[in-house]
Amino acid sequence: MESPVSRKIENPFCHVADSDLLAFTTTFHPAFPREVRDLVYTAILDKPTIDLLTSCTQPGIDDYPWHYTARTEADWPRYIRRGLVHSAVATELIEIFYEVYPNFQVSFPAQIANLLNEDFFKMGVTPAHGKISRLRVNGRLDDGHMDFVDIGKLREHFAPLLCGGQKWAKNRFELFVRFELSIRNEMKYSTIIARLAAKIKAVLAALQSVFRSVMARGGKSYLRFFVARQELAVIGHMADTQAQWVEAIKRLLDRESF
Repeated sequence: MESPVSRKIENPFCHVADSDLLAFTTTFHPAFPREVRDLVYTAILDKPTIDLLTSCTQPGIDDYPWHYTARTEADWPRYIRRGLVHSAVATELIEIFYEVYPNFQVSFPAQIANLLNEDFFKMGVTPAHGKISRLRVNGRLDDGHMDFVDIGKLREHFAPLLCGGQKWAKNRFELFVRFELSIRNEMKYSTIIARLAAKIKAVLAALQSVFRSVMARGGKSYLRFFVARQELAVIGHMADTQAQWVEAIKRLLDRESF
């Protein structure tokens, strides 16, 4: 449901003439400090408005980088359209949109840098310019899969997120990592299971420094492994040996029907 505050702010944007909207935002920007302006932008960005702006992104921010929307700039809401609103207001509103947007995700870790530097509105504003509050990182451990996780480069792929130049929403950043592996009949063999256990150990070793960095900046991290669409428990097992992971995988496969 749209908030009353959002309606009060939104209605003038919708019903005034284009020239009046430009004049209003041109006066508004220097009249208030950034903290106050951000409160206004946050009030505007209720769920329907976030959904509307999401539908304007190119490529689609909701399924990066595979989804492309059909909207052109002429279909955008007026408060981010060039020439209809003061450029600094549009820029700041997009920055706050990036901060409150809840569904940033990439299909595999190598896409993190591309996502953070993607100019989704083609207005010179990227997620790297603002703050982000949540990121989901997916990936596949299957060799040769299009979303393959290069374990040897995991730290490198997460580095753009962790560098000092990338701002996060203060004390509420969340990182979700979900890696999957398909199951095949040959994975019943002990050599295959041992290889998978070694991959899991390598992933955990690579992600430890990532998770420590997130925690040091007041954020939270979550990791999930799925084998044959069944979840392999991670909580409480980060320090398990490879042999323990072999046994855990065997127990999971015993539940899997081939």
